Amino acid sequence: MLQRSRHRPLDDRPAPVRAARGEWFVEKIVAAGWRDDTGYTWAVRAPGGPGDSDLSDSPDSPDGGAGRVLAMVGIHVDRSATRELSGEIGYWCAPDARGRGLMRDAARLVVDWALDPEGLGLARVTWQAEVGNWASRRVAWSLGLRVEGTIRKQLAVPGGTRADGWFGTILAGDPREPVEVWPAEAATSGVLGR
Repeated sequence: MLQRSRHRPLDDRPAPVRAARGEWFVEKIVAAGWRDDTGYTWAVRAPGGPGDSDLSDSPDSPDGGAGRVLAMVGIHVDRSATRELSGEIGYWCAPDARGRGLMRDAARLVVDWALDPEGLGLARVTWQAEVGNWASRRVAWSLGLRVEGTIRKQLAVPGGTRADGWFGTILAGDPREPVEVWPAEAATSGVLGR
């Protein structure tokens, strides 16, 4: 569902292409997921949207940045098993909204809801990211997902090729906090654990 956004940024395309792709995503993918009970996606918006009186997000933009989408998080449910359902979380965050814990907090809400018996009641949530996407791995790590390993040529990427991917899981009874030591090799990438 959020496959491309979890691997490579989409912001390098011209604005009209990004806008058309965004409209298509919301109208076709997001709407169908909610309708068919297979995927749930939320936008994280800047303060100042409908019903919010705080318009102080970005005073440089004409509307103060009110209501601007800062991030998106979703979960796609695999209903192939009838008793123990699984879902895959996906997320992205605008570059200027990173480093504030916004993605971590939004993803935590989704994971908690997905694993709660009164929410989706999933048995597990999975996560995938292209090897080297330390920012995505940091969010998953902070939520308690365990990196189970690297799967070679797991992920389709732009250009019609495949890339190696990290794969992680969290089970309903697992703690929602880091359960592994932050990898030492992340230090050379400029991404630090919190």
